[in-house]
Amino acid sequence: MAYSREKVKVWFDSDVAGYIKEKIWHESQKIEQRDDGSIIFEAEVAGTDEIKFWIMNWGSKAEVLEPESLRDEILRETEVMLERYKKIPGKMAEEHLKAWP
Repeated sequence: MAYSREKVKVWFDSDVAGYIKEKIWHESQKIEQRDDGSIIFEAEVAGTDEIKFWIMNWGSKAEVLEPESLRDEILRETEVMLERYKKIPGKMAEEHLKAWP
């Protein structure tokens, strides 16, 4: 399956900006330093699945600025996570074990 190239822009908090800047994460990456110590990471990627999970690894230290579709995907994913974590501790595990063959 061929993916069209898509520009992704991500804001990173100053707490992790140094680490992001010291590595090459993608061959097309560009990094803009902000006055407050945060950075804007930009890359042109083929498909957003892989970068979505990379961004989510940074938790609240990252925010997708573009494309809106990726921002929406991460929003939906975090809403599902929030609902899961609101459940009584261990309740989800019990439900999964009941469904185990």
